[in-house]
Amino acid sequence: YSQLERESKERAQLQDDLVKASRTAGMAEVATGVLHNVGNVLNTVNLSVNSVQERLMSSRLSHLRTAVDTIQKANGNLGDFFTSDPRGKAIPCFIEKVVDHLEVENTKMCDDMSALIGHVDHIKEIVSTQQSHARVLGVTELLSPVELIEDALKLNQSSLDRHNIGLNREFEDVPKVLLDRHKSVQILVNLLTNAKDAMKDINHGNRSITIAVKLGAEEMVDISVKDSGMGIKKESLSKIFSHGFTTKVTGHGFGLHTSALSAQEMGGSLNVESEGEGLGAVFILSLPINTQPQEN
Repeated sequence: YSQLERESKERAQLQDDLVKASRTAGMAEVATGVLHNVGNVLNTVNLSVNSVQERLMSSRLSHLRTAVDTIQKANGNLGDFFTSDPRGKAIPCFIEKVVDHLEVENTKMCDDMSALIGHVDHIKEIVSTQQSHARVLGVTELLSPVELIEDALKLNQSSLDRHNIGLNREFEDVPKVLLDRHKSVQILVNLLTNAKDAMKDINHGNRSITIAVKLGAEEMVDISVKDSGMGIKKESLSKIFSHGFTTKVTGHGFGLHTSALSAQEMGGSLNVESEGEGLGAVFILSLPINTQPQEN
């Protein structure tokens, strides 16, 4: 009996270690996604900065200094200079053209600076969203599913934009759910990232993700993430949430496994549907309405 008891404890400990390792890998995956999205925004920031720098380097402001120097050389005979000297006669028209150019230049630089401020705010929003989830790790809250989705999209939006992926929202009016915000957003970020990756090799124009919210069965709310990507082979559907299983060349098989475990810990489930290769896939996260999540 003691041998069986010892082996049972060892199996339980191995399972616990596996869950912890998978969750750590999942959190690292989200952190990598955050860094990737921040990097995308920083690339845009760099383009805006370079644009401002080029305008400053090619500015016509120095031409005004040339005009001022020419006027100063008139030695006080400005009347004759402006009426008789060809250089003086040309200066008013010259100044007008320079001012027109500087006004256009100033407008463009103001637009670039507004864009820069927007990009920096976007970076701050990404980081702030991730920090807020880290602070509430393990804490359950009564939250709107739509709020969770929008938080996940903040962390993924720049990547979706960069890959020219369209986003469709189909939100029904549903009750709030009691859950762990960090775990839930981590699941959604992983699903959005997978959906984006599934369309990496799709060349036609239908590169889109549809994220939907609706009432599910048995007092559940369903959040679905549907892509128009490469789809999943029927023989892979039953293994898609298994530890170590992945269809990605560079994948480690932790993301979906961890997401499925996290969904179960909150009293919910994570499922997948696909008609086969080339026909896209839809992942459905089901969460309980006003139901306490299971104990970890």
